[in-house]
Amino acid sequence: PTTVRHTCLRPSSIMRSFLAILLFLTVPCVLCDNAWLVFCKSAQSDAAVVSKDFVIKYDIFNVGSSAALDVTIDDSRAWDPADFDTIVGVTQASWDKIPHGGNVSHVVVLRPKHEKEDIKTVPALIQYRAAPKAPLTVGYSTSVPVFDIESTISNDRRNALYAKEWGVFALLASIPIGLPLAVWFFTQSAADKGKKKKS
Repeated sequence: PTTVRHTCLRPSSIMRSFLAILLFLTVPCVLCDNAWLVFCKSAQSDAAVVSKDFVIKYDIFNVGSSAALDVTIDDSRAWDPADFDTIVGVTQASWDKIPHGGNVSHVVVLRPKHEKEDIKTVPALIQYRAAPKAPLTVGYSTSVPVFDIESTISNDRRNALYAKEWGVFALLASIPIGLPLAVWFFTQSAADKGKKKKS
């Protein structure tokens, strides 16, 4: 059997880094007169699993001082049709305008076709006009980390292992709380019995 390495794709740490970069970029951008877009691509699924939905989200933030016009994104190069089916949405999208301080999101649902290791995707392309008559500005999104497509059996086995580990952790964590509570309960019961005997 093929052993598939699992990479967690939840974007918590990635998003923290992205927000830090966004904050860093916002300071100089608010002083400029034109639009300035920050583009993030992230996987919303924990893992890529054969024949299961794999959700990709695109977030665009306008941190400039005016509206961005004729905004288009293209991520068609990232997802090989030999490896993924597109179930919901499209990998190319456009907006007439993103106002100053505004943001838009776009979601695509893919479905992996087979197991495969070391999937490397390229950043998505973005183009927009920073002013009404300005030439097109070209940029790129953040990247999804390298990941593997795993089988349903491997995914179920890993999830079962995680559930077992969390069950053991919950049991061990309950001891410091449960033991004093049990002592207090028996102490109170003994005290109540003593009071009844005296009365």
